[in-house]
Amino acid sequence: MMLTHTEFRYLALILMIKASTELFYNQLKFSPCATWNPNATTFANSVILRAKPWILSVSTNNTLFVNLGNNNTVLTLFENGSVIAQNMSHGLNRSYGIFSTSNNEVYVDNGELNHQVNKWILNMTTRTIVMNVSDRCLSLFIDMNDTLYCSNVRLHQIVKVSLSDAPDNVSVAAGNGTSGSTATQLYTPGGIFVDENFNLYVADYGNDRIQLFQWNQRNGTTVAGDGAPGTITLSGPSDIILDGNQYMYITELYNARIIASSPYGFRCLVGCTGINGSAANQLFGPTSLAFDSYGNIFVADRDNGRIQKFLLSTKSCEVSYNQPQFCSSAQWRSDGVTFANKSTNDSLPLSVFVDTNNTIFLTTNIPNQVEIWLEGSTSPIENISFGSYIPRTVFAALNGDTYIVNDSYEVQKWSWNSANVAIAMNTNATCCSLFIDFNNTLYCSLTIYNIVVKKFLSDSANTFSLVAGNGSMGSGPNTLSGPMGIFVDILLNLFVADFSNNRIQHFRYGELNGTTLAGNGSSKTFSLFQPIAVLVDADDYLFILEYFHSRIVRVGPGPSDYQCVVACTQSSGSNADQLLLPYSFTFDNYGNIFVADYGNYRTKIFFFMKDSCDVSSVSQTTASLITSELTNYTQMWNSSSSFPIITSSCSSSAQIGSYCNQSNLPCDVLQPCQNNGSCIDNSTASNGYTCQCLPGFVQINCQYDSRLCRSDTCFNNGICNQTSNTTFSCLCSAGWEGHRCQTKINYCAIATCYNKGVCQALLLNYTCLCLGDSYSGRHCEITQNRISQLQTVSKSFAFAAIVAMITAALFVIILDVLKYGFGFDSADAERRSRKRKKPICIVRFIYVNPPVNETTV
Repeated sequence: MMLTHTEFRYLALILMIKASTELFYNQLKFSPCATWNPNATTFANSVILRAKPWILSVSTNNTLFVNLGNNNTVLTLFENGSVIAQNMSHGLNRSYGIFSTSNNEVYVDNGELNHQVNKWILNMTTRTIVMNVSDRCLSLFIDMNDTLYCSNVRLHQIVKVSLSDAPDNVSVAAGNGTSGSTATQLYTPGGIFVDENFNLYVADYGNDRIQLFQWNQRNGTTVAGDGAPGTITLSGPSDIILDGNQYMYITELYNARIIASSPYGFRCLVGCTGINGSAANQLFGPTSLAFDSYGNIFVADRDNGRIQKFLLSTKSCEVSYNQPQFCSSAQWRSDGVTFANKSTNDSLPLSVFVDTNNTIFLTTNIPNQVEIWLEGSTSPIENISFGSYIPRTVFAALNGDTYIVNDSYEVQKWSWNSANVAIAMNTNATCCSLFIDFNNTLYCSLTIYNIVVKKFLSDSANTFSLVAGNGSMGSGPNTLSGPMGIFVDILLNLFVADFSNNRIQHFRYGELNGTTLAGNGSSKTFSLFQPIAVLVDADDYLFILEYFHSRIVRVGPGPSDYQCVVACTQSSGSNADQLLLPYSFTFDNYGNIFVADYGNYRTKIFFFMKDSCDVSSVSQTTASLITSELTNYTQMWNSSSSFPIITSSCSSSAQIGSYCNQSNLPCDVLQPCQNNGSCIDNSTASNGYTCQCLPGFVQINCQYDSRLCRSDTCFNNGICNQTSNTTFSCLCSAGWEGHRCQTKINYCAIATCYNKGVCQALLLNYTCLCLGDSYSGRHCEITQNRISQLQTVSKSFAFAAIVAMITAALFVIILDVLKYGFGFDSADAERRSRKRKKPICIVRFIYVNPPVNETTV
């Protein structure tokens, strides 16, 4: 394909600019599953700002510039947020847009009344005109070619000018000047962004959409919101920026949130409560956002009068479910421990979920409720009752919200530590399984319709899309038959327990044709019967719960890579090592397996034997081990001596060695019992010995530590105390707290730093960082002498002024009371005296050249 001359120049321009230009703004490359702490810190509050923040900009050296709109002021704040470096206000009148560069230049809108855009240089008081405009610029942006863009919000268009040209050499970049929703129109455009290919992105506020105008094109393409099916519903998008991977980050004014695009769709990042508010995880009328050089997000939270800072999470790509990593020889105790049963809480378990904090969520029938248990607790901390509706399945999100399915054909969201209930999804059938991926997408298996659907939880509309099955029952790659349990991995691959087809189906992201991984139609040499749930560990091994066989199997990548791990007695039942018609299972973060053992009215825990992945199991017989020991012994001596070893014939078969002084008994030769276990020679045992293990250690050589209190149970030198067969508590060392002493105590939570001091938490204490040299002391409560003197003088003047005003007011009041209450007027005599002394003024008119009466002769 031949390039036109214009296209060739455009391509050459981009290549030259990319090779030589440094970005003016912070544009980092994030993982598609990057997350931010939903609870913001207030970087600047209403006391500092003194007005509502409209637009903000963060330079590459992390200096923050905030335009206060109608206050006609731009604040400049340092990175630590404690000092205002400079205020720009001279000559501004109803200013909004702002853009900062890496060389301390700040471009400020001054267009509503003065019809211009000004350039300021940090720490200087002069300004220059760089662009003449017809009206206010709600947003400004400078691309890599030094072209300045202005969002003329009330003229419904985007204009631009080269900074090397005259200020009035302005041209239109998007919009035809009339409001509308066509490809060539905009309606009150807000934030703008120009990428490295000079493509223009516009937050088309009034049309609830994001428009993309490719270089030198006036016809826009809707890439999000109204007019872009399959993306997301927007409500008042006010700003947009792009990261280094070209993913969009959008501020919504009316939904009060920040959302982002990703390879897997749109997701909500911050302000995801769905309502306006002033809490740390809420926004109210957000108008602008920007990244700093660390990837943190700054938001102009306009109607709360503050700047919020959302920190980039160090646990990005974190999920709420447990996905442990095991070795190939991993084993679980065959005798499961009953966590809850009908005798303890009179419940019939339907599903169980354990989050990464080991909080246990259990749905039960008889009664119809969801039980929530904390790790180590002996009873539920909360019971959510559903009356006559049966809660079928449950899944907990990272933020603690609990999603529950009941027979009313809806998925309910229960907020953590709150009675607030919202409808997350409405369906025309019951979801038999739920799952939430790291992208905050909810998956539901509609068993009776033979499909799996998904919905973005950040989208308020009840719209969901098909991800597996076509609605008809079948065994083909694009059909399902009674899908039950589902699992979604970090790559957004979907795994489905295809119940009636006796198979596990795998659907890659975005594909509707599945691949059979296990069961009917797979290359495996074993079969499945009614798989009802599926989990995937960190190494992509499948764990499959079979309803009819009442067992859990582990499946690896090889054709014969198959292992029964739980309830492997070949029959269902009620013993400790059996299950009966299990419905659901899950991992905790130790690798233990929880099973909702429906047919036995109980929930079982099968403990992972950690040492099965630390110590090689003994598989040789005693005879072969003894022979091996003797062979090695003989070879060692033969290789180090010139004399041959002559083996003597011992009179006792229990003695060996050159002098018949070594025991031939298995316990003496092998010393097999570990962890201080006692070895007993036993000729009837398969290995020739038996190990008597100390409490908590199991298996043939006592090599597996199944104790609740192990060396790694309590973190940070905490001391473990086992309180029952299934519970423990940790006595934490100084400076740590939490169930496993995993959390550092935040001493700043109980400290108060005065005079705008900032609290810094230490390991066993805290310290207050005082503002400048003006304050000192443990809590910055001591004011330096100069400040104290100034404060004293200021208070003295203020006190004197107040006393003078009060005295004058009292004098006037007293005079009025004397005059009108008692008829006494101290000034009356003076007025009369002046009246008597006033001279009488007699006016006499003197006519000059009076007229002479004429007489007729």
